[in-house]
Amino acid sequence: MIIFSQVCLAARVVSITESGITAAKINTSGHCDASVTTGERRFMSLKWAFLIIVFTAARRHGGCGYRRKSCTTMAIPPVSKLSFPDLNIPAPGTVTAVGPGVMWLRMPLPFDLNHINLYLLEDHDGWFVVDTGLGGNRTQGHWESIFDHCLAGKPVKGIIVTHLHPDHVGQAGFISERWRAPLWMTRTEYFTARALSSAPSEASQWPVQQHYQRSGISPELQQQAVQAEGGFSGFICPLPRAYRRLQHDDRLTINGNNWRVMVGRGHAPEHACLYAEELGLLISGDQILPNITPNISVYSTEPEANPLADYLDSLQQFRALADSTLVLPAHNLPFYGVGHRVQQLIDHHRQKLDTLLAATGKPKSAAELMPALFKRELSPHQTMFALGECLAHLHYLMYRGDLQRELDDRDIYRYRSTRPQAQATTAAVPASATPTRV
Repeated sequence: MIIFSQVCLAARVVSITESGITAAKINTSGHCDASVTTGERRFMSLKWAFLIIVFTAARRHGGCGYRRKSCTTMAIPPVSKLSFPDLNIPAPGTVTAVGPGVMWLRMPLPFDLNHINLYLLEDHDGWFVVDTGLGGNRTQGHWESIFDHCLAGKPVKGIIVTHLHPDHVGQAGFISERWRAPLWMTRTEYFTARALSSAPSEASQWPVQQHYQRSGISPELQQQAVQAEGGFSGFICPLPRAYRRLQHDDRLTINGNNWRVMVGRGHAPEHACLYAEELGLLISGDQILPNITPNISVYSTEPEANPLADYLDSLQQFRALADSTLVLPAHNLPFYGVGHRVQQLIDHHRQKLDTLLAATGKPKSAAELMPALFKRELSPHQTMFALGECLAHLHYLMYRGDLQRELDDRDIYRYRSTRPQAQATTAAVPASATPTRV
């Protein structure tokens, strides 16, 4: 039973208790059902730092396809680089323990980034699922195998979704319906997901058309972009009609451990990360990733947004976490060095900002400025992500007063630096050669 108590206006507690863990093999056939093609999303990896071994005494459990490392850790020195613990990457059909009652699993994705990391949190009377994978029958088949063999006879008692993107929320409705278990999300993420997964509106498309016209992209790309504005109902199962709200600084007590909700912004409007100080674990979702940068974009739904300011501001809170915190991301590998990674991400975006300042001595459109940030040839799909990222950086500079934006006689926005000469602000991390989308 979940006991929900009001501690204060901004902090709540859910009391849950502890138990043991088992798991088993699941099917390995196939990928997620989704109407997208490989190559639609590409990611630029940073170079990985050295590995350090922090989990020891590996052992097999009962021939069930479950591999576990003990939670005995070596002393972790101050982190000046990212480091990756010696954990078994969970292939389909296996899970890996990353803490007491905390399991790491993966689901396949039909993109170049071919996986999403999901997590199970065990309680005395059931499990919480953290993120769910992309919608589709094949992913549901993987989940059914996990339900049959990996939960030690316990039910799923709750689904926690970090944010609205389809690879995270895609199976939430299925799992909720399967177990009659409540869905936990932040309010903005839940209702935005409900809106984007509903039937297309009959409202006029003129704001969407205007947004892309003013960016300066070609008429052909404008038409493709408008046609692609249909939401993502084909990528997710129908969402539950009710949810339980997560708020910043809420506490969920699971297995006797307090998981604090840390809300990040920019990549998604109200992205929930989960931090357990006692366990030294941070489930970061897409907010902080070790080898790729989360997509920060301006979209036609909010054409005057400043998401990069939201992202950089909300990153600051993670600097306070200990270097010994193991970060459990939605993509790539678990890692140490959250403070170092935060600085890398900040430097990465500062370099993009400096690049745009240097390129705007004369008025230019967003479409004309994209090649300054992305050197390689982009597919039409990648171009749309690149446009969103470029606009996010242009808006940040504009709202800061470093750029002036004017509408020309072709109804295209032109951006011009207000500085006499662009000045670099940081020694930056190398920028992505292609736009990122997570």
